[in-house]
Amino acid sequence: MDEFNAANPGVRIEMSFMPWDVFFRSLLQAYSAGGGPDLAAFDSTRVAQYAKKGVLAPVDDWFAADPASNVLVTAATEAVAYDGRKYAVPMTFTSLKLHYNRELFTRAGLDPDRPPTTWDEWREAMTRLTVDRDRDGRPEQYGLALPDHDTTPTWPIALWGGGGDVLEADGRRSALTRPESVSAVRTWVDLIREEHVSPIGLSGLEAEAAFSRGEAAMVITGPWAISGFQEAGVDFDVAPVPAGPVTQATFGATTSLALNASLSPAEKAAAHAFLSFWVSEGAQEHWMERS
Repeated sequence: MDEFNAANPGVRIEMSFMPWDVFFRSLLQAYSAGGGPDLAAFDSTRVAQYAKKGVLAPVDDWFAADPASNVLVTAATEAVAYDGRKYAVPMTFTSLKLHYNRELFTRAGLDPDRPPTTWDEWREAMTRLTVDRDRDGRPEQYGLALPDHDTTPTWPIALWGGGGDVLEADGRRSALTRPESVSAVRTWVDLIREEHVSPIGLSGLEAEAAFSRGEAAMVITGPWAISGFQEAGVDFDVAPVPAGPVTQATFGATTSLALNASLSPAEKAAAHAFLSFWVSEGAQEHWMERS
C-alpha cells in the first residue's frame, strides 16, 4: 500500500483490518446504506452473494484493459464470475500443501529430501511416523494431523485423489455414494480408525498446533501457518499433496478485491489503477516473499 501511494500522489489507499465475522456482519449493511469501503477483499466464494444484491461493480472492463489479467490463475478468475460477468479481481490464490517435520522423518528412517508422492508412499510414511509406545490406541506421536472442522477443507482432497467428489458435475446431485467416493473415504477412515495415524475431531488450529508441538509429523495447510511453525522451531519442509490412485489434487482458496458499486468515475479509475498495481510482477514478488 505504501509503495502504491508513493507512486500515485493523486490517490491514497487506506487499510482497515477486521475479523471475518465482523467484516461480513457489517459489509452489506454499509453498502446498502450507500457507504462501505471503495475496495473490499474477501473470500471469492462470497462474491456471487454480494454481486446478486447489486452492491459490487462489474470489473470486466478492467480485465479487458489490463494484459496482466491474462496470467492470473484461471480457477481464481472463474471464481469471481456471477451471471456471466466478473465482479472482483483475485488478490491471492493459496493452495494447500503437505507440511512435514524433517527431524521426525529422519528418526523414522525416512528420507526428508524425498517426501511421499503417492498414496501408497504416504500410507507407509504415516504408519511409520505414528508412535504408540504403550499400545493403548492413543499414539504419543501421529503420522498426520487431519482436521475435520473449522478449517480450510481437507477431506475433499482425499475424495478427489481417489476419483470421488462431493457433488456431481451438474452441482445438483451428491457424488458421495459414487463407488470411487466410498472407496476413498474407506481408505482414510481405515487409516485413522484402525492405524490411528491422526487424532479424531481436530479443528484446523488444533491440527497446526499438534504439528508445531511435534505431536504430528505431517499436516495439510496453507502458508498462513508457516510463521507459527518457524516460531515453534520446527524443522519442516513443504511438498505437494501426494497423488491418489486416480489423480493428484489439492484445495485452492482465493481472496479477491471487489469494487463498491457506488464509486464515481474518478474513484473507479483510481481503484482500477490499484488493481493493476497489485497484480503487477513486482508487487506479486513482494507479496510472495513476505507471505
